[in-house]
Amino acid sequence: LLAIMATAAQASRASLRRVETDLVSSSQTSMGTLLDGFNSILDIAEDIYTRVHGYIDGQGRRQEEGRKNPPNKGHLWALLIAGSAGFGNYRHQADVAHSYHVLHNGGVPDEHIIVMVYDDIAHNPANPHPGKIINHPKGKDLYAGLPKDYTRNQVNVKNFLAVLKGDAESVQKGPHASGRVIEAGKDDRIFLFYSDHGAPGLLGMPTGEFLFADQLHDAIRHRHETHGFREMVLYIEACESGSMFEGMLEDNINVYATTASNGQESSWGVYCPGMHPSPPPEYMTCLGDLYSVSWMEDADSNDISLESLQEQFERVRKRTSNNYTFVQGSHVMEFGEMEIDQEPVSWYLGDSGYTNHALLQGETEIPHALHEKNMLHGAVEQRDADLMPLIMAARDTKNPSSQSMAQETLERERYVRKNLDSNIEETMRRVVSRIRNTTNAILEHDVVVNHHIAPPQGRALVSDWDCLRNMMYMWESKCGPLGQYGMKHSRAFANICNLGLSHLDIQDVLSC
Repeated sequence: LLAIMATAAQASRASLRRVETDLVSSSQTSMGTLLDGFNSILDIAEDIYTRVHGYIDGQGRRQEEGRKNPPNKGHLWALLIAGSAGFGNYRHQADVAHSYHVLHNGGVPDEHIIVMVYDDIAHNPANPHPGKIINHPKGKDLYAGLPKDYTRNQVNVKNFLAVLKGDAESVQKGPHASGRVIEAGKDDRIFLFYSDHGAPGLLGMPTGEFLFADQLHDAIRHRHETHGFREMVLYIEACESGSMFEGMLEDNINVYATTASNGQESSWGVYCPGMHPSPPPEYMTCLGDLYSVSWMEDADSNDISLESLQEQFERVRKRTSNNYTFVQGSHVMEFGEMEIDQEPVSWYLGDSGYTNHALLQGETEIPHALHEKNMLHGAVEQRDADLMPLIMAARDTKNPSSQSMAQETLERERYVRKNLDSNIEETMRRVVSRIRNTTNAILEHDVVVNHHIAPPQGRALVSDWDCLRNMMYMWESKCGPLGQYGMKHSRAFANICNLGLSHLDIQDVLSC
């Protein structure tokens, strides 16, 4: 803009001087005096341009130096967690394995990377290449060298929060837990990546309870108040993941977060059978998640010391939205302290320099799906991606007996899901009926089930998180676990709380 102003000033001066010459020759001295004033203004404009341009040049050089050598750099710590189990969720542990290699290749020491994975994928009987995990159709093995600090039943909410807060005493001890926690101090940065199923206000875990948004927020606040980091960046891959921060994450605690979706939509699995690019034919599951592979393949393919978090966010948002069509794509969101997004990605993923760690077998070019002209031709909603192994087995298994068994398992899973949806809907119908009888309020049950009823205060999913926990506990204590599919109904339970019915005992109206 300043360059355009300077060019315009110079052009204007030339035109004015031609006019001035004509006026002087015709003795119109009063107009000449006026033009002298314009020339003075142009002198000032050019002087401002020279000074500001010099300042910007200096700032650019300092910014470039700062990207390579951040002030008060401290150390970088990372917590990488896959919150699921089972071969149908292959993609989540593959995402986390990939993220480890991004950081490792960036020079982050293993002593500063904590990995939480259930670890039942690499050696799963359904894995066509035992002992290996890939995250791209042409991907290298990502399981080799992967550290595993917490596995099996030690991947749970209590340990996750203890690790994040740096509370070594609260970590559950066991053969599947290293006991390591984030030991960051006031000059250090923290990067957190989570990949799994989500729901309004929730993130899943392979064992035990769900992680609620207020619990995550409290852990972040705890670290901030105890000077446990300089800055923190979180990348969250999950359905409705925007609800983990919306109306909750402050903009003044040095935390920046991006999510795979807003608070009302699914995130998407990618590299699934039948889509382009497709996994190798022997794989009957999705290899990755769209948001996750977008930021990791971007990091693999660019000099992230010269790329800001904002620039990466825009690239990931474009790809995850399927070129802004949102057809088989989601709305990537950002929250928290937006000034942080001007910092280079390398401050949070490693800054050992660009070496193009594409992690593709025998290839060094940008992954196929990153080219705009070759945008992904299809993705699968997270909750449907879980069914992909069953769908492929029922369709492609040549053994009639195995095919029949897979088809039966698939139909049973679909029935369970449909039955759960019906039970939730009937329960909310009964709740609404009770509300009508006691308050004469006009309310439809489908609003409670499918829409967001705003809380009395704030923009978060719910203002009374204990009420939400209690409502879900009452359901699960009588009807059984909601699981990674049923957790999507947390919005209905939140709506009960937002209607001011925290005192309501729903056990006698539960339909299950």
